[in-house]
Amino acid sequence: MFRVQITPQARAALEKRMAACASTRPGLLVHRAAPPDSRSAFACQLACFETYPENELLDVDGVRVYLVLVPRANEKGVRIECRKGSLRAERIP
Repeated sequence: MFRVQITPQARAALEKRMAACASTRPGLLVHRAAPPDSRSAFACQLACFETYPENELLDVDGVRVYLVLVPRANEKGVRIECRKGSLRAERIP
């Protein structure tokens, strides 16, 4: 099963950004990084989910997450981290 983990530092950064967001349903969009040979297999960004059905969103510790990817057989999941103030999506080893 593909897991999504959010570190405490990333959660704090996300909560601060979501509180400042004008959206009533903010969350995190996770997708594959481009180009495919980049350092990380995934990327993430803050997004607004007003038009997304609730059943298409994951709830990860109170944070809405939308996966714009099809998990591959060898992937365990993605961990959202905060480094130098930036959100990063890293593969779970």
